[in-house]
Amino acid sequence: MESYFLRRLLGVLPTLFIVITVTFFLVRLAPGGPFDQEQALTPEVRANLEAAYGLDQPMLVQYGRYLAGLARGDFGPSFKYRDFTVTELIAQGLPVSLGLGVAAMLLAIAVGVGGGILAALRRGWSDGAIRSLAVLGIAIPSFVAAPLLALVFGIYLGWLPVGGWEGRLQDAVLPVVALALPITAVLVRMTRGGLLEVLTSNHVRSARARGLPESRVILRHALRPALTPVISYVGPATAAILTGSLVVETIFNLPGMGRYLVQGAVNRDYTLVLGMVIVYATLTILMNLLVDLLYAWLNPRVRMDNGAP
Repeated sequence: MESYFLRRLLGVLPTLFIVITVTFFLVRLAPGGPFDQEQALTPEVRANLEAAYGLDQPMLVQYGRYLAGLARGDFGPSFKYRDFTVTELIAQGLPVSLGLGVAAMLLAIAVGVGGGILAALRRGWSDGAIRSLAVLGIAIPSFVAAPLLALVFGIYLGWLPVGGWEGRLQDAVLPVVALALPITAVLVRMTRGGLLEVLTSNHVRSARARGLPESRVILRHALRPALTPVISYVGPATAAILTGSLVVETIFNLPGMGRYLVQGAVNRDYTLVLGMVIVYATLTILMNLLVDLLYAWLNPRVRMDNGAP
């Protein structure tokens, strides 16, 4: 297991390096620049600004300087928010985005896995209702669910705030639910299908033939193999929640990283976009690494296939 973990960990740095390199050159080669929206800049002023931020240097020189700054933990200055560095903006937005993402993932896992188990064990009207809700959740993306939730629970019923962030629990309810809905729906279907398949396997039949209680059969013999595909989906689900948070944070006017990334892209704030992409990529890669380790623990054949003992 240790050798498998080390091999997976060593693959993180090359992946992150590729993401940084591709993003750096794509952002710099995109039309427009960080000072194009400035009013009536003279050529001399523009040249001074580009020299101050190092944009007058060749592209490869800028790339090398940026990598050197990253090695020191410096994401560079923001071109739009000139009183802040990108590191300071990340420090402001990361706790909000990370808190929303973790809460949405935990909610999706709890409701999705629980609903899938209930649908698999209680065939009938409850199974049909849960599956119908799951299909509806898959069909409605977060950027559609978020305004609907705000309209119903915020405006019509007045139960929850529809925007802004004061650090209260009620401020996070609608964004978390909007982010969790599509993932919850997928987890319901995956858990239900996996559990139904495992319940017809030979080892479950043997456990029942030995007279074991049904609850023990489910918890000790059926649930672990049934949740193996669910664990493998958590990595892509994390990426979906991170990308969905960009829109959801904008809809609910939350001070998370999604808002900074959107505004940075609109304003061609090179360093801000790069910093946010690096953070999002790092979180996604680390979550996928964690999922791979959990999957290898649940299914030892994965380690054997990769040459690990």
